[in-house]
Amino acid sequence: FALGAAVSPAHSAVKKPTATPAPRQLWVTAYYASWVQEAGVLTPQKIDYSAMSHLVHFHVVPKEDGTIDTVEGISPEESEAVLKPAHAAGCKVLLCVGGGDTAGRFRAAMADPVRPAFIHNLIAVIGERGYDGLDIEMEPIEDGDTAAYETFIRELRARMTARNPNLSL
Repeated sequence: FALGAAVSPAHSAVKKPTATPAPRQLWVTAYYASWVQEAGVLTPQKIDYSAMSHLVHFHVVPKEDGTIDTVEGISPEESEAVLKPAHAAGCKVLLCVGGGDTAGRFRAAMADPVRPAFIHNLIAVIGERGYDGLDIEMEPIEDGDTAAYETFIRELRARMTARNPNLSL
């Protein structure tokens, strides 16, 4: 320390901040299952979007060919019913892809020949419907999935950023 001060006295001076940093926004997430929406148990109009910063709309699943299976999940109409009031309240909505026992579908969709189409389709569905990003839930993920999953996530993040740097992953 003494040597550093002798060589570079400017570095030893304590600098005062010039501005107060902005407070960090608290990220509060809630999950909203499509089957609850479909059953009318909790309609989108009954959700207090002001209680959260992000809503994860659960779920669609990958198909082995890289397309997105919305038959088992969220329809475009269900997306719209959630997105309009959420966005009006300033709440971001992420589309959940995956869920329990979807690892096999992910493995096929993340394979080298299929992965580019899978990524393209994920970005297309959030763009078409107006989601603010993706929540990826490959379950169960195993040690052997690490390399393919990391490649998939890195490429997905890069493509999402190229499309819109504000998309969440």
